[in-house]
Amino acid sequence: MSEKTFEEGAYIHVVFKQKALPLTGYELEETLRAYDGTIKQVLMHFPDGCNALVDVAVCLEQERLIPRGEDEYVALDGSTPIFPSDYPIKAGQRIRVYINNHDETYPHTITVIISIKTERR
Repeated sequence: MSEKTFEEGAYIHVVFKQKALPLTGYELEETLRAYDGTIKQVLMHFPDGCNALVDVAVCLEQERLIPRGEDEYVALDGSTPIFPSDYPIKAGQRIRVYINNHDETYPHTITVIISIKTERR
């Protein structure tokens, strides 16, 4: 992510996209460098064929945001849920996305888009 200056109230979208190979887990990370703000929504896309075999969780630093339970994950099929949120975030904090593909046969490409409303620093 490049260092940019944003006007207060502008929306920034942090995109995570991962082709998850069979029986493989991933930890994706993005450090927010140039702005403070509020996470306003988290979108997750599960393509057809996932059959709830791919699970996803989103964390801010060590705190689980979506879903809230520490050992819980979202796992769907052919669905694009949007989770409204209102989590404050500061420059320098890390967003982590965990993706685990439990499918023994097929890879699945998962997309997570985090929308952040910027604030003055």
